Amino acid sequence: MSDADLNADPAEGTSSPITLRAILVGVLLTSLLCVMCPASLMAVKGSYLACDFTLVAAHFLFFAFILLVNSLLTAVGPGWAFRPGELLTVYLMLAIGCNVTTMGLVAYLLPTPAGLPYYASPENKWAESICPYVPTWLMPADEETIRYFFEGLPTGASIPWSQWIVPLLWWGVFLLGLYSVMFALTVVFRRQWIDREHLVYPLAQLPMEMMQQSPGRRLGPFFRNGYMWVGFAIPFLIYGWNCLGQLLTETSGYHLPRIVLYRGFGLMRRTWWLRLRVSFTVIGLVYLINLPISFSIWFFSLVQQFEDAIFKMIGLHIGTGYSPYSTGGPILASQGIGAMLTFIGISVWLTRGHLWEVFRCAVRNEGPPGGGDEAMSPRTAVLVLIGGSVLMGAWLVRSGLPWVYAPLLVVVILTIFLAITRIVVESGVPLTRSPMIGSVFLINIFGSNAFGTAGVAALGMTCVWAGDVRTFAMCTSAHAWKLSDSLRIRKRPLLWVMAFAVVLSILVSSWATLKFAYTLGGCNANRWFFVLGPQYPWRYVARLLRQPQDPSWGRMGFMAIGAAAVVVLTVLHHRFTWWPLHPIGIPVAMAGPTEWFWFSIFLGWLVKRIIMWVGGAQAFQRTKPLFLGMVLGNFASQGFWFVISWLTGIQDIRVPI
Repeated sequence: MSDADLNADPAEGTSSPITLRAILVGVLLTSLLCVMCPASLMAVKGSYLACDFTLVAAHFLFFAFILLVNSLLTAVGPGWAFRPGELLTVYLMLAIGCNVTTMGLVAYLLPTPAGLPYYASPENKWAESICPYVPTWLMPADEETIRYFFEGLPTGASIPWSQWIVPLLWWGVFLLGLYSVMFALTVVFRRQWIDREHLVYPLAQLPMEMMQQSPGRRLGPFFRNGYMWVGFAIPFLIYGWNCLGQLLTETSGYHLPRIVLYRGFGLMRRTWWLRLRVSFTVIGLVYLINLPISFSIWFFSLVQQFEDAIFKMIGLHIGTGYSPYSTGGPILASQGIGAMLTFIGISVWLTRGHLWEVFRCAVRNEGPPGGGDEAMSPRTAVLVLIGGSVLMGAWLVRSGLPWVYAPLLVVVILTIFLAITRIVVESGVPLTRSPMIGSVFLINIFGSNAFGTAGVAALGMTCVWAGDVRTFAMCTSAHAWKLSDSLRIRKRPLLWVMAFAVVLSILVSSWATLKFAYTLGGCNANRWFFVLGPQYPWRYVARLLRQPQDPSWGRMGFMAIGAAAVVVLTVLHHRFTWWPLHPIGIPVAMAGPTEWFWFSIFLGWLVKRIIMWVGGAQAFQRTKPLFLGMVLGNFASQGFWFVISWLTGIQDIRVPI
């Protein structure tokens, strides 16, 4: 990051990064992204461009803009090129677009509520057991509007846009509180994480490198580095070969031998399926993080998989049925959520001095602790946290959740969001989620009868915004403050940029999703988001209504085991400098995606360890562009083959993460 600081314009520290042209370009590219991502999922059935913290579509469009547009502006004259502050404005709008457009919100916001009446049948009896307890203002009231959303419009019919206005407005009230609190939380923790703990923020390093500029040069030092282009070429050519082979097979029947990057093996009587997957994105990002963290993640992932296999072999289980969006069954999910909540709890406890300073400054209406630039004053941040949380809680009560549990649910889910954000900014693992979602956590603690029928249905509806949590705006906001510090950009204008981008992304993504769904038929467009996903939470709700769940002492016991493991590792990590295991490894390993990519995490750790052993820190710095190039090459390949699929009309051409 120090190199980027040297390349930043000193004037940027006191001037606003917002210019008319930056906003216009940001609006154009973000709107394009919010159409492109649903199109990839629904129209061409291609790569998932915005389904995790990698922000693939954002990096692809940002890369294309710098390489194809900003370089030409630089050639015209130095004053024409976008400055770092303007580039940061564009990038953050694109990143927020990725957080919102598909898995982050809209791909669940529209199908999940509408899926309840659509998939209700005489067999499942949802119409009698669930539908009467779900507010009608959360979904369109017209049955044909919902049916055509999933099946496609008949010939000559028009899209019923007006039927979606009221539900989106009601959801907008809740989302106002949610995103306000997300932004405020990152403001409160910014100084502690960046200035005091000096967390690495690996996901911020690629956009930071791309924003660097060299006076008198069309491209910055990152794009003139030979190592970067070597790394870029590795995934771009490998995935290009595989996708070209698929394209030729579809068009001419000619087959190219495929380069295989995945193998799986059944172990321990096939109770353990060991995945060996090579992900250039994960390898490149893991190369940037501390060796003890990367070692702990892949080590504990193997321990978790071995533990799961042992439990399967001996037939150990607690409870029956599935829990939506949970990792590996009740035992592992319980251990994981216990570890994650304890990890963030310890982090907050160690931050208590800073939090007290923020609260004291808020009460006295003083500036930020220690001075400096912040996106909100302490008083504003605290008031936004309180006001946004109250708004969320009131909305949840209005949706059917008992008022006693609404504040607790808000606190639990926001804690999970904060924990995932902390994990991502410290570990850089871009594919992670909570081992157990907040609604399931509360059911396990209090039992389903405590919430009543309407309350259980309201908990099912929370899966829209707190279910398959694999990307969200809080993480982008946290990285925004790191980027602004490194580039010496004022933060408050960036806050308004991100808030505007949230509104823009919701509107454009909703328009694009409705357009594709009514044109193609949602069920035909994407099986997960329109067939399986919309039924997933309601099957869980229906099971709880048929067979109420008591408070689960067994699951709470495994939560305590996960919590105790994190406490012990934290003590050892802080007491002994030689201790090799970091406590962050347990909550990350317990997240579902980690077992898919543990081998790539291992490879990233192994390569970095060898390079550090052979050449030390100097060799690491020299080869860092190589691994960032691998990440960028993976993203560029995904975007490039989406464009090819769109132009040719050939579906199912996918480039993996």
